[in-house]
Amino acid sequence: MNLSYKIENEVCFINIAGALTGEEARNQRFSSYIKKRLDSDSLKAIALNLQETPLIDSFGIGIILLFFKICKERDVRLVMYQVNKDVNTTFDVARITHLIPIFDTKEEFVTTL
Repeated sequence: MNLSYKIENEVCFINIAGALTGEEARNQRFSSYIKKRLDSDSLKAIALNLQETPLIDSFGIGIILLFFKICKERDVRLVMYQVNKDVNTTFDVARITHLIPIFDTKEEFVTTL
């Protein structure tokens, strides 16, 4: 899994390329990567680009829910965009879509700011 980010107008756009599974997340220190973004920047939102994320497991869902909670406590909005069909189905089954907004594109999300 490769992670990269770009900050635009107090929004941190994080690109996740590769599977978001327990093994991958632990190896890449995914949680510390996002925590670092929250701690070092004054943000109003974090947007996860999942276009290149073909798979997510229960550990990955747990990490996203943890960051949803942390973001909510800090009054930072957490959203996801460009989620592929398989991952979106996983989010639907886990009822993540009721908590975290999912947008088709980055542009669609930006219009809601």
